[in-house]
Amino acid sequence: MNIRLIHDNTLTAGIGIFARFMHMLQNAVTYDVDKITFVSVSNDINPYDWIFEQEHDDSFVDVPCVFKVLYAPLSSLGGTGSLELSPELEKLKSVCTKIRIKKHISDWVDDYAKDFGDNCLGVHIRLGDMNRQHFEFGVATTNDYGNMIRRIIKHSGVDKVFIASDNRESLFELQQRFPKQVIFVPTFIRARKDNFETSPIHANINNPIYWEEAMKECLLLAKTNQLLCRVSNLAHAAIVFSSTITKIHRVNNPFV
Repeated sequence: MNIRLIHDNTLTAGIGIFARFMHMLQNAVTYDVDKITFVSVSNDINPYDWIFEQEHDDSFVDVPCVFKVLYAPLSSLGGTGSLELSPELEKLKSVCTKIRIKKHISDWVDDYAKDFGDNCLGVHIRLGDMNRQHFEFGVATTNDYGNMIRRIIKHSGVDKVFIASDNRESLFELQQRFPKQVIFVPTFIRARKDNFETSPIHANINNPIYWEEAMKECLLLAKTNQLLCRVSNLAHAAIVFSSTITKIHRVNNPFV
């Protein structure tokens, strides 16, 4: 079945690329999907056309999207538990195999990931506005990530640590701490400091370059072997796109 997922921006104004994506994706799991198209229109532009190869013919059935679940700790407001514990995880991953990424994006990701080695830890850093506006999910620091990275390297023999980050300060601090392991893309759009109040998402939500960069970081995380993250829909998207991640670590959770 060919489905066209329709996201109503007026109901969820201001949410980011992957919050919308996960919101829409949840509405696809009840269908036997052959082809899938994502539609979230702002100012007559559907930015998912910037990152996905999509078809818009009459063979597609429109699916108006409604809010389903929040993948967050049970103690958080409305949280249903972490994504990796969801009974729908495998179905979400199956739907993602039907998504066609723009070739220039997937080719770039494949080439960059050649440096990951055989045992790469992916790290998604979400600080700044997350700490200030969503403290119900906990508060974290760059040092918390660094301590977790150190423990994972010690126990898992990690070769490389690929970091996707919402700010530049964390990247350079962790590179100094783990100079032999840490790699990242230095040129992407990010906040300058790790305690920012307003995310670059808000200034760049209609910028195709920002969408491509976010998609590249998501797909690079998806190519790692382990993932360290907080509650974040970019991290959730990396999980559902991944066929290589075998272990997920949560910041501030006890190390297992």
